Amino acid sequence: MLRRDNPSSTQQYREIFHLYAKQGKITPEDLSSMFALIGLHPTTEEFEKYCNIVFEGSGKANFDGFNRLFKMKCTSKDYTSDEIVKSFRLLSREDGKLPMDTIHRLIREQTTDEAEVRSLMEHMSQFKDPEGFLDVQSFIKSTF
Repeated sequence: MLRRDNPSSTQQYREIFHLYAKQGKITPEDLSSMFALIGLHPTTEEFEKYCNIVFEGSGKANFDGFNRLFKMKCTSKDYTSDEIVKSFRLLSREDGKLPMDTIHRLIREQTTDEAEVRSLMEHMSQFKDPEGFLDVQSFIKSTF
């Protein structure tokens, strides 16, 4: 997914939304075109999940519905946010970065669902620096 809760990112989402919106609303086909524009290629299953978030059973969505994609927070039945944050900090290097290959390995240890692995890695990769490390602080600020 894209970065969220950053004022400039919200403005970018709004601009993308309005490229496709007709009378202030988008359709699932418009959402698919937006994903293609920004280089996201979800599987059919992933796209259906995103449509459920955006459209909530209706055929059209306004900007608030579209923006729900970028406001998803990490929640877990098994761990609190603080425990998850501490785990990321423990795994990261002194400079607060965590190798993306380590993240990929850890995700694969937790799930065999390829769609989930892809979705999580796409989300995490938006916080990747040019050297291939996750900026843990940016990720935490955005996700928790």
